Amino acid sequence: MAADGHTTSEHVVRRAEAADAEAVAKLLHDFNSEFDEPTPGPRALAERVRLLLSEGRTAILL
Repeated sequence: MAADGHTTSEHVVRRAEAADAEAVAKLLHDFNSEFDEPTPGPRALAERVRLLLSEGRTAILL
């Protein structure tokens, strides 16, 4: 999305909300797994992502 709020391509970028926690967690888990990095698993990541988003301490773009 351009700075003026108009879509510049067919893809729309938005801020994740608490309801997106599971999707964000799966993306993060899959990314870490792809590069053989440790991960606590999607369920644990979703809980942490949900907490961070609800506290307003983290912005995640989807």
